[in-house]
Amino acid sequence: MSPKKKPQQDSHKRIKITLELKRKIIEKRERGVSVADLARTYNRSTSTICTILKNKDKIKEIDASKGVTRISAQRLRVLDDVERLLLIWINEKQLQGDTINENIICEKAKVMFADLVKKTPGSSMAKEGAFKGSRGWFEKFKRRTGIHRVVGYSEAASSDTKAAENFIGDFKSLSEEGEEEVTAKQQSSGAIREMLNAWETVASYIEKHHPNKAVAMRATNLFNDNVVSHFHQILKHRQKQMSLDSFLVKEELDIS
Repeated sequence: MSPKKKPQQDSHKRIKITLELKRKIIEKRERGVSVADLARTYNRSTSTICTILKNKDKIKEIDASKGVTRISAQRLRVLDDVERLLLIWINEKQLQGDTINENIICEKAKVMFADLVKKTPGSSMAKEGAFKGSRGWFEKFKRRTGIHRVVGYSEAASSDTKAAENFIGDFKSLSEEGEEEVTAKQQSSGAIREMLNAWETVASYIEKHHPNKAVAMRATNLFNDNVVSHFHQILKHRQKQMSLDSFLVKEELDIS
């Protein structure tokens, strides 16, 4: 009898891809290495490489320990919840007039993430590495949510305090400038009505076509409350004044 043939070992034995390795794949792809070459190098199918590249933003956001092999769907859901709650918190701080900067937002995000992990029953996310609230995450968070008026990272926060205050105060300062009596007198009621009608058209377009409708509506509502309402008040005041003037003229005519 011929000796039993040894089973041929799989020459394409799969390598378990850690997060660190996924980052290397992403970096190589960004340097111009083709998907096919990456698949050959790491003994993976091109579809697997494409899936890693598709999730590159989320992979870059995670500061995981070496050896961690995956980002769980549960962890990604928690990150989504953190960003949604964080945006609500930022808007509340804006309305309260509190001064916040990038460092404060990142620290709040880390606290929120830790709290949500604790509240997730049977969670294994602690083994996947901590969420660091890094600068890279913050920049992507700004782009996703449309928040742009925040100071730079820690080194910029101390030297650019005014920019941090503008994150909260830009709309408010515009409104205060508009309250100057000279400015109000120079504006005709017709011009104000024309501006308000134009703003309604712009706001409607933004809320209809912006990819993140919730963010768009919060932004337009904030602008309405802090800026546009001032001009509505001017028109109301003038309307009351016109009614009072008409009444006084009528009284004078009746007396005469």
